[in-house]
Amino acid sequence: MFNIVPSNRQEHLLTVIAELIRHQKTDSVSALFTPIQVMVDSQGMKHYVNMGIAKKLGVSMNIDFPLVSRGIYSICRLILGDEAVPKESLYKREILVWRIEQILQSPSFIEHQDAAAANQYWQSANDTKRARFLLAQNTADVFEQYMQFRPHWFKAWEQNQRVFTNENSIADVLEPWQKLLWQRLQVDQAAQKGNANHPASIIEQAIEQYTAGTHDLPKVLYIFVVNALSPQQLSLLNKIAEEIEIYFFHLNPCVEFWGDLISEKAKLHNMLKAGMNNLLDEDSANSLLANLGTQGRVLFKQLQQIDYPDFTDNALFQDFENEFSTQPTNLLQAIQQDLLHAKTGVAGTLSEDNSVSIHSCHSHLREIQVLHDQLLHMMKNDSQACIYAHDIIVLCPAVEDYAPYVKSVFRDVHDDQRSDNPQLVCSIADRSPLDANPLVSMFMDMLKLPDSRFSVTSLIDYLHIESVQKRFALDIEEVALCELWIASANIYWGRDGRHKATIINTENTDDIYTWDWGLARLLKSALFSDSQGNELPFAMLDCVEGQSIQVLGKLILFIESLQNIHNGLTLDKSMPEWLEFMQIEILDKLFDDDNDQIAVAAIKRAIEQINANVHKALYNEVVSLSVAREAINSVLSKPDPLNQFNTGQVTFCSMIPMRSVPFKVVCILGLNDGVFPRTSQALSVDLMSQDNKLETDRSRRNEDRYMFLEAIISARQYLYLSYQGKSLKNNTDREPSLVLREFMDYLSQAFDCRPVYQHPLQPFSHKAFNASALDSPVWANRPSFANAWLKVANQNAEYEPLDDCEFNLPLRISVEELVRFYDDPLAAFANQHLHLSFEHYVDAQGDVEPFDISGLTRYEINKSILESAVGMEPQSFEENYERLFQTGDLPALTRGQLIDKRLYQIVQQCIPEDITSVNTSYTIKDFKFEINLEQNKHACEKTSHKLIIHAAMPVDEYQNSKVFLTRPYKPSMVLEFVLQHAIKRLQMGKDCISNGQSDFSYIDIVNLRSEYQKFITGKRKTEPKAKVITVSLNDENFSYDCCYHQIEQTISTYIQGMKVPIVAHTHHGALVNKTLTKAFVTERAQDEVKIELAEKITATLIESTEQNEYLSYMFPSGVALTRREIDQIARVFYDYFPVAFS
Repeated sequence: MFNIVPSNRQEHLLTVIAELIRHQKTDSVSALFTPIQVMVDSQGMKHYVNMGIAKKLGVSMNIDFPLVSRGIYSICRLILGDEAVPKESLYKREILVWRIEQILQSPSFIEHQDAAAANQYWQSANDTKRARFLLAQNTADVFEQYMQFRPHWFKAWEQNQRVFTNENSIADVLEPWQKLLWQRLQVDQAAQKGNANHPASIIEQAIEQYTAGTHDLPKVLYIFVVNALSPQQLSLLNKIAEEIEIYFFHLNPCVEFWGDLISEKAKLHNMLKAGMNNLLDEDSANSLLANLGTQGRVLFKQLQQIDYPDFTDNALFQDFENEFSTQPTNLLQAIQQDLLHAKTGVAGTLSEDNSVSIHSCHSHLREIQVLHDQLLHMMKNDSQACIYAHDIIVLCPAVEDYAPYVKSVFRDVHDDQRSDNPQLVCSIADRSPLDANPLVSMFMDMLKLPDSRFSVTSLIDYLHIESVQKRFALDIEEVALCELWIASANIYWGRDGRHKATIINTENTDDIYTWDWGLARLLKSALFSDSQGNELPFAMLDCVEGQSIQVLGKLILFIESLQNIHNGLTLDKSMPEWLEFMQIEILDKLFDDDNDQIAVAAIKRAIEQINANVHKALYNEVVSLSVAREAINSVLSKPDPLNQFNTGQVTFCSMIPMRSVPFKVVCILGLNDGVFPRTSQALSVDLMSQDNKLETDRSRRNEDRYMFLEAIISARQYLYLSYQGKSLKNNTDREPSLVLREFMDYLSQAFDCRPVYQHPLQPFSHKAFNASALDSPVWANRPSFANAWLKVANQNAEYEPLDDCEFNLPLRISVEELVRFYDDPLAAFANQHLHLSFEHYVDAQGDVEPFDISGLTRYEINKSILESAVGMEPQSFEENYERLFQTGDLPALTRGQLIDKRLYQIVQQCIPEDITSVNTSYTIKDFKFEINLEQNKHACEKTSHKLIIHAAMPVDEYQNSKVFLTRPYKPSMVLEFVLQHAIKRLQMGKDCISNGQSDFSYIDIVNLRSEYQKFITGKRKTEPKAKVITVSLNDENFSYDCCYHQIEQTISTYIQGMKVPIVAHTHHGALVNKTLTKAFVTERAQDEVKIELAEKITATLIESTEQNEYLSYMFPSGVALTRREIDQIARVFYDYFPVAFS
């Protein structure tokens, strides 16, 4: 007998099935040893039912949980016998792919006229073998759909009849070759097994040949919460119900519909028809049932063909009345009450509460952060519900979109709990091995090595995988050392010169920047001494020495292993040979089994599964690497349906059918327009898209809508909905999903409430920590629990405005620190008060070889020009220049450029003959100093402060000294020289009379190079000449008082600049000096001059905003200089340093 057990509460269904199983087990001793059959529609449901039975009965044993399709197939096998129905169908999709692939490449199929369209598809592709395999996969997919929803097509094709008789251009192209392909599959099946039965045909034969009492069927069959059955499957179940008891446990949100159905059997069909028309009406009593229940109504219409009793007599439907009131107590219960009675607004107007909440955020990350806070509020504030992590499920349209952010906000069960920030434990289900584990991703990358550039970034990423490190006996410090070597050796991409030539499609190219070239340099540098460096035919590297050569050997072994894999992938093999190669040459040689057992086991299972399918399909053809790669990728990209689902933590998972397991808290994220309900594009070879739509056909949109309805009725305490209601880029409104919009409209219509909460863009926004909302009855308005973000929010409050910041007076300061401050005062201020340093964000080693000279290399060239010109280099400039090519610092494309050599000649011609040596000897000294400082910017009083100045002074500091700068010039270097001379003069004492002189000479080679570029591009008529600029400081003119005043003001301005940001820097020195000096000579009004100066400095700042990250960060709206700031700039760069910037 076919028994329907309906309820709107899945817990009640679980209680009934547990009691039925208890009675079945206690009927007789033999029943204990007979497996009980419980059909389910998902692995998650199997886990839920199994654990529920164990909890209620004390133990769950000897129970089989086949999926519906597999359970139906097993029943057919019991009816028709093992000979007629094989244990595993050869029409299973994974096996069918290889059978179709074999037929598609067979000469008899290719030569047939009906196969022309299929042949043209794959033969016209660039990779014909891969295109043919993809066609086989797609055809297997649609054949699987035909078996369930269009089985009569196969019967017509087997009789060599056309299905589409009307004119249909697409069907006329697709049907002939699919019909031919199906006929060949039937012949192939009959040849292998002696029959040509496919699952649809098997079900039909089982129905026809079934005779009650002659088959060894289970006495009782349970079908638990299945919301979709094909007509064939339902017919078979109805047939065998004549002999056995079938209990169909159905999750039904509405009692009224099923109440009429069960209580008035004689009027079943009419009542169902009237009920359907009512639910389909746009003005029906409950819009949620009308809009979301399409898929459920399909099953109801199928069930009306069956005469069944409901032995529960509606007793399993739970209303939400309590002892104090006949009305629901919160919004969630009111919604479920409306669904139960197919009405709207039974509870009347309700105020917003926490049971249903809709949250609008700006991004995936903010959705996760807000969710985490709200879950903590639920756990903290609802003591009666006793919510724990395992009571919470979070559904997403695609969990992979949220997985990276989940790990950053929640924590894994094995991670330690942070003391300053509570983190809930979570697990993420429905992730494919390919997406979830970098080891699996690397394994797939290995199969792409023949197409790989061997880029340095990818290979370094592989070295960071723990399993790889353990296989090659590397630790994290050794990997960091390898990264240093790779960067120093200028390795970018390519195995060797031949590999580079193949990738860029050229005949000849050098091997510079390749792995062979770079590793050879590293190995040779370790074998030769530094004293031989100038005599060797390669550029030495000084970073490999001693015991570290063992690490270099491990790096070379790793690269050689990849090269061996690359070589092994170039030849076609049979599929079993490919799988053996993957196991032995990739898995065993690159990865350590003990380190990442789960990932390695997933790859091994995929290999074994493909090997078994190929063996069952009797497929022995030689295939290309692209086919083998697609085969393994199709297995590894499928999620494990049971992995990490409901394992005792907060469960994140994708929205897949039959996830209607009840939880105290049900959360759904990503409810945006275009994201949910999801749309599925029909395959180009799918003939069902050309046929009339049947009511029983699958619809991804209808499935998603029904899953949303199931989520509503599965929530026990809280329903949490989230979407991205604001744009992350410009804060404009984004539309919610149509399903969510309908739900919001329903809440407004039924209960006159709209519990939608907008959250701020950033987690450290002050709105997220609103103390006034600490006791708000709506938890969405309460402050966040993120203590780390609270600290940032408080810091942001302190930094506004950035004026008169606290700065402790230094007790010790170096000339280098002062010069660095004046070089970029904004950077010094930001480092001190904002803890912001853009210099730390350095780009990692790239994988694109340099085609232009980098700034660092340009600096080295300029420095080499100057040092070679004054005779500081033992080698000639030409030899140094050639050495830069050998190291790879100079791109090969620049070898023919003569500009650097010509600049060297120009500089050499201008060097004075009396410069025979350069003073480069310095000693470190400390000097005690006392300065007078203003207490603040408004007070006139000054206070005394003692400190020590730390300086590097020339060895002959008390004698006449000549310094020729052999580094590319910048203004701060002159400032450093002036400060050193001033300190030297102070050390001589106030009463000391000195006629000493210090000369500082330099060539502005940066400007010279710029002018020469203008010359060769025609923007300058004559070739520029180099000029030696000399700054002379005479002790007689540079008095003690002047030096003291200069150093005092230098340090005073430094301290002031560390309290209030200064926008000008040493590059403005010449501009300030020139403008003010000219104004002094022409006797212009001071205010007029300073206005002109402000305009000039502002113009230079606007030009440099893109290059100066600190300027653009601290003054995003631009700089408007005040009079006080101009006076300060004038004091710094004119009053105190007229010599330096003249």
